[in-house]
Amino acid sequence: MIVEDKTITTIFIVPTLGIDKPILNENGFINGYLDDFNYDIDYEDVIYLLFKPKNLNAFKIFLEGIYENNKLIIEDYNSEKDEIIIIFKLNEKFKEDYDLILAGKYSETSEEFKDNFPKTVIINGKETKSLQAMIFDKDPKLARYWSKFLGDDTVIDDSLELWPVINLNKEILNYEENDK
Repeated sequence: MIVEDKTITTIFIVPTLGIDKPILNENGFINGYLDDFNYDIDYEDVIYLLFKPKNLNAFKIFLEGIYENNKLIIEDYNSEKDEIIIIFKLNEKFKEDYDLILAGKYSETSEEFKDNFPKTVIINGKETKSLQAMIFDKDPKLARYWSKFLGDDTVIDDSLELWPVINLNKEILNYEENDK
């Protein structure tokens, strides 16, 4: 899935759960959400991780490990689309950082919060700065990318954040909206 398909919840909140990205991907992770429109129980300060596992036995082992080792898990359930959703409580020590993310103030998050994200990633065999690190640091390369993307006369100065403000409609799992 390309970055445009990922929610801001996936990019900036899921990594704070302490689950390695390759393990999530191996188990059919699709996206993270701030809420599930279709679920009857309302929780506060949680995120919903949506999975479509290819191997249910492997997923069951993964899920058992999560229940044993991750104190933030609340529950899991099956969706109407035969996908699995796991609900996690947000880590309370990052409450202010989550609020900054929701306000689109990525560069203002704490260093402890930023430490949950890789500084670099390997893309096509080459080490490069991670997307989150570029956003947190207001990296000039990313600013130039946005300037070019938005048009040659667009100037991205240091006062601007380099990622969009959250669109809550995209951060809520809603099968009715997705089916339209």
